[in-house]
Amino acid sequence: MRKIFGLVLIISNAMFCSTHAGEDTSEKSIVSVPVSPKTGEILTGEQLTDEQMPPEIVVQAQLEAYNKGDIDAFVNTYAKDVKIYNHPNSILYSGHDRIRKVYGELFKTHPDLNVTIQRRIVQGNFVIDHELAVGLVENKTITVAAVYEVIRGKIQNVWFIQ
Repeated sequence: MRKIFGLVLIISNAMFCSTHAGEDTSEKSIVSVPVSPKTGEILTGEQLTDEQMPPEIVVQAQLEAYNKGDIDAFVNTYAKDVKIYNHPNSILYSGHDRIRKVYGELFKTHPDLNVTIQRRIVQGNFVIDHELAVGLVENKTITVAAVYEVIRGKIQNVWFIQ
């Protein structure tokens, strides 16, 4: 059983939790949790508008949909006019229809797809993930850095750095 010790600080419409997990205080994280500006209560996903959704929650929902192969949930995390790039500016895909076609086929042909996050950095409306992907190429792990820009609760731009 892990014990969580930490400090909770409420500022305006977000709650910030700095935690020290377990006995080893080297495990630290700061998370942003949306709270109601009127009541101070933590808002759940069902209570949040797209504009209130923290970028890391949007990107995590995208990751979970990817790992489940749920094309509808996956596409729903993106803005309708999303652009996905090979860094710095080579467009791979653009828009919901193209995302649905490319990733829908990918989910069908590679049912064992799975991405794990080795490290995540959140800076403003950008989420930077160091990702390890398995299931694309037999017996091979692919490493990529992905930079997600989240605007109004949807992923607007993605840059893959390999």
